[in-house]
Amino acid sequence: MSPISSVPPDSGFIGRNSVAPSALHHSTVVGQYSLGSSLEAALKRRGFSGLEISGLSSIQDDKQQRRLETALMELFRDEGSQAAFLALHAQAAPPLATWVLHCMRGRPPVADPAEVAQDAWCAIVRYAHTFKGGSSHPFRAWARTIAANALRARVRWIRRMETCDHRTLCNYTDNSLGPRRRAQEAEESALLAHAMVILLAHLGAALERLAPRDRRILELLEIGNCSRDLVAREMGVGPSGVKMILFRARKRLALAVGKSLGCKASVPSRPARSSRAAS
Repeated sequence: MSPISSVPPDSGFIGRNSVAPSALHHSTVVGQYSLGSSLEAALKRRGFSGLEISGLSSIQDDKQQRRLETALMELFRDEGSQAAFLALHAQAAPPLATWVLHCMRGRPPVADPAEVAQDAWCAIVRYAHTFKGGSSHPFRAWARTIAANALRARVRWIRRMETCDHRTLCNYTDNSLGPRRRAQEAEESALLAHAMVILLAHLGAALERLAPRDRRILELLEIGNCSRDLVAREMGVGPSGVKMILFRARKRLALAVGKSLGCKASVPSRPARSSRAAS
């Protein structure tokens, strides 16, 4: 399908809408399309004279063809003119397709020239805003650069398909989340966040109810991330004393949180002597 097939018809084109038969005698034909009065006026604003416009149907000079293509592309870029694009496609599509075919001559038939040309026109529409225009940046050179890139991209894609294991493609599993799974995970995340808020509230309340020494050692080690030597000096105990106080403070905090939540907390037993020595 042509990339312009989805473009709505413009009132300046015969055969795409209801134009009176008498209008056929007052419009200029470019390719297989007829220019309407609005497009002719736009071309006059771009420097085309009335005599030049009337001769567009039999234009032979390559320089003037390039000028017309560039002007039509500028109109499409600046004004989004559907009429300009359809006239541009009618004028430039055949020579661009011939150029693509010439580029593929003598090479293995790895790509369909028609598909390459269609890819090029899709890119022309997509990147119309990047077209510079003017005599120093004509449309034909820009379009050929796009077509060359489209040819290389299609050749790379075909070669990748030739080297891939088709059995792998047949067994491919789509692991992307569907709408139901995404909604479920969003709900679970919200519930988890709510549960964490509740747990932190109970944890803070339980910490406030601890004895000052237990609360202080937890604040220094668990929150402040202080070294045990510093904690030992501040609390006036030895390293083994810090370990014992910390163990009991953690145990009391866990029991207090479990009681506040109405559940039995899983509290570790006193560490063995060997593990205490290792830590």
